Amino acid sequence: MKSLALINPRNVTEEECRAYAPRHAARAIVIDNKGDVALLHVSRDGYYKLPGGGIEDGEELFDALGRETKEEIGCSIEVVAEVGSTVEYWKEDRERQVSQCFLARLVGEKGMPELTDSEKERGFETVWLPYEEAMETLRTCKPTDWEADYIVPRELVFFEAAKDVFPMRKGLILPFNSKSEVLIQDRRGHKKPDWGYFGGTIEEGETSLEATIRETKEELTLDVSESDLTYLGVTVTNWDGHLNIRHHYLYRTEQENFDVREGVGGCWLSFKEAGERMDSKDRFDDIAVLLKRSQL
Repeated sequence: MKSLALINPRNVTEEECRAYAPRHAARAIVIDNKGDVALLHVSRDGYYKLPGGGIEDGEELFDALGRETKEEIGCSIEVVAEVGSTVEYWKEDRERQVSQCFLARLVGEKGMPELTDSEKERGFETVWLPYEEAMETLRTCKPTDWEADYIVPRELVFFEAAKDVFPMRKGLILPFNSKSEVLIQDRRGHKKPDWGYFGGTIEEGETSLEATIRETKEELTLDVSESDLTYLGVTVTNWDGHLNIRHHYLYRTEQENFDVREGVGGCWLSFKEAGERMDSKDRFDDIAVLLKRSQL
């Protein structure tokens, strides 16, 4: 894992640090189904932090990370990428801490945290914010506790580093008919992978909805409006280290044929057929869950 920074607000010397106890911790930037990230607001002390904490004796790194996120924000997660690590010289605790940070996505529903009495006393509460807003919240918070001298700079290092691995954002349309079929793009002979979704990259200044409407016009020569689309949520994919956060919009239609401008054309497929043709990295199973949930 890439080493990102030394956090040393008290200017501890290397000689002094040799006497410090080692501590290892795991932390995560967790993305939810709207593309927001989780911060823990330590309301009593006026600062914010990422979910995560110390690795216990005999505990594996990812087991510790899963336990900490479940306890602190009430969420199960899937790690999708490394962000990097920091070394922190904690003078007050006489500890040399190594924090390893990962990018992760929410799995399932958000639950209730299992906070300790100390965390409850300090007013721990989870907030979900857009990425840039989360960074700005960290930058502008006004801590009243010395621990924030270590924690806030560390989290900002992780947020800055995560920009290099943070997902490309896409808006995708999922045409869906009364036969429970979904329209999939046939790309054979055009580009890899052979099968894909209609839609594309969210450009600077665009919302996911605006990008989806624009891309639908470009790829399907179809004019759709906001009222035609139902937001399904987000899936995150990892293609050879390149992450994509994809906003999915349902479009109910009985139209059979479309003027497809990219690839071979479009095919109406059942969930089973789409799952068989799509690359496993495209996570059609996740999308099928979103589609089925929309039918309830």
